[in-house]
Amino acid sequence: MVKRAAKRDEDINARLAVIEERLETVLAELADIRKHIPATMVEHSERIEVLERSVRAIQWLGGILATALVAAFIGHILGV
Repeated sequence: MVKRAAKRDEDINARLAVIEERLETVLAELADIRKHIPATMVEHSERIEVLERSVRAIQWLGGILATALVAAFIGHILGV
């Protein structure tokens, strides 16, 4: 029984060692990738997203204003 537990512990330790090694490899690769992608790129993409949302809001407001003007013009023509 003790040998089985010891064997099981050895298996678990071996698996954990492999997992730890792979995690270290992944973290090292991520660190290398981070060197190639500066933080300013991320900041710029966030700013671009904010600008895109602002442009969409302006387009919606322009569409509402145009609809209101057309409706007012038609109402004036029909004399409503």
